[in-house]
Amino acid sequence: MIKKEKKDKYLIITVLPRQIDLSNLLPLKEKIFKLLENDIFIKLNLKNVSYIDSSGIGLIVDIYNTIRNKNGELIIFNVSDDIVEIFEMLNLTKFFNIDK
Repeated sequence: MIKKEKKDKYLIITVLPRQIDLSNLLPLKEKIFKLLENDIFIKLNLKNVSYIDSSGIGLIVDIYNTIRNKNGELIIFNVSDDIVEIFEMLNLTKFFNIDK
């Protein structure tokens, strides 16, 4: 579901499924939020993700809010152009630190 790797102060979380949607949201959320208990500097690698629905967008917003409330940092990287376009349409690029 995810792969994790510590690099400098960041925990890199690579999402392994090709899609983030209602079918895999709960196990993905549980695994990521378990990691957020100990780490607040996160790089979220979406290189494998080609599809995200509204529940997946909600998950990323929840991750962002949780980290921000702990004075951490979220960097989202290796994001497909299609997903960046969704973030832009929803004005989330104002909040998310996206590194293509």
